Amino acid sequence: MVLAPYHPYLSVSVDGGQTFLNPRHLDTLNFLAGATIPQPMPSPAVDGNGRLYAIYPSYLNTQSLYPRHVLAYTNDQGNSLDHLIAYQGVNIGVSNSQLKRAGKLMADESHPGHLAYCFLCELNDASDVYFMETNDGGSTWSTMQRVNQDPIGNNRIQDLVWGDFNEQGNLVITWRDRRNAPGDGYNQPSEVYAATKAYGASGFTQDYPITSQGIPHDTILEASGNDFMSVVYVGDSCYAVWGDVRSGTLKIYLNKWHVGNPQNNLFLIGEEFSFNVYPNPSSDKLTINLPLEGPFSINIFDEMGKLVFDEPSFIGNTIDIAKFKGTYSLEIFYQGKTYSTKFKAAK
Repeated sequence: MVLAPYHPYLSVSVDGGQTFLNPRHLDTLNFLAGATIPQPMPSPAVDGNGRLYAIYPSYLNTQSLYPRHVLAYTNDQGNSLDHLIAYQGVNIGVSNSQLKRAGKLMADESHPGHLAYCFLCELNDASDVYFMETNDGGSTWSTMQRVNQDPIGNNRIQDLVWGDFNEQGNLVITWRDRRNAPGDGYNQPSEVYAATKAYGASGFTQDYPITSQGIPHDTILEASGNDFMSVVYVGDSCYAVWGDVRSGTLKIYLNKWHVGNPQNNLFLIGEEFSFNVYPNPSSDKLTINLPLEGPFSINIFDEMGKLVFDEPSFIGNTIDIAKFKGTYSLEIFYQGKTYSTKFKAAK
């Protein structure tokens, strides 16, 4: 069986997002994403000169015997594209499909052509955060640099990477870290860590936690849209936001800290109602434990994202899943909010 190729896409807005130009393939001949990597998500960034960059994973052995990170860039709103190889080799990506594995490309608006790319890699451990940068728009890149500073070989995994430049070209990177967990694996307690790098410096500051405590794993974080990270670097302060289940339910936390004195200043800024389904796995009936009044909308998606169940006015709490087999995502829409969870159907 020959797999159909995957393609990352590009679509540009020139009116603040009100409309978008026709989408086009981001990859092209000799720089194709290939069919091996499902959903090769590109990471975009725009520098101070308005040049748009995007980096995406690629593996096609007719192009190269090694996996690649390909950098595409355009100066004319995507009408034409050029491509460069940011990295090519065996030390790229991670094999654990549970991890949030996407890389993050950042452009320094104060120094056009200065880009930073952070990504996950199994070079020395189960999963570490690595960093590369370029000062010439991607023509040449620095060697890979490990960002997290826990002991090499401890078999603790990192994922969920994000980062940002401030106005001076200083960089912050944040990630989910399990170095203090009692065991290895994805379903372990975690913290959010951060490290900064001054413009022109050779390395990062000592990394440090910004979550104030270890957070137990919860399956609600595995549902679509519930597991996220973001950080913004302004002046001497960083602002990080993430989903957190320390209280037993999913909530959104903000930490603001000064890079010269990284003390935790946590704020609760959002809260979602959580629910579960049982029995899970199930072979026939699935019961929803969700005390909502009145009808609500339910969608069920298979592992490929295909909609397999759609009921806009569902009443009750039981669904017949006898015809299903595999892992599914269940989404409930109620009063403008979305609630998500996963379940397994076994015949």
